[in-house]
Amino acid sequence: MAPNPTPIFHITSIENLRKILKAGELWAKRALDQEDTGYTNIAHQTIQDRRAHTPVPCGPGGVLHDYVPFYFGARSPMLFTISRGNVERFAGGQQSIVHLVSTVQAVQVAGLGIVFTDGHGI
Repeated sequence: MAPNPTPIFHITSIENLRKILKAGELWAKRALDQEDTGYTNIAHQTIQDRRAHTPVPCGPGGVLHDYVPFYFGARSPMLFTISRGNVERFAGGQQSIVHLVSTVQAVQVAGLGIVFTDGHGI
């Protein structure tokens, strides 16, 4: 059984923190690209290319880039990859990553949609 409250974690570059606070919310990748926000990308480009076209077969639908990614654990595989310096176009390392923490329940109370998977979304 899931803990209650159920924590969720989003990782991003510290360079993005001011923009996130100014916006008052996290934006999905598609919205970031459409608004040309100049955010610092910490993701594998090959994975991002696939996420841009991977349909979400439940909830409101769309593609993965229509959603803000969260993890259920604080130590994600992506964070490990960053710590090893294995992300092309991102040299900031783990020390430049911030964890934004919320709960599934807070997202529900805010009336925001949630879809999740028990593994990688692709």
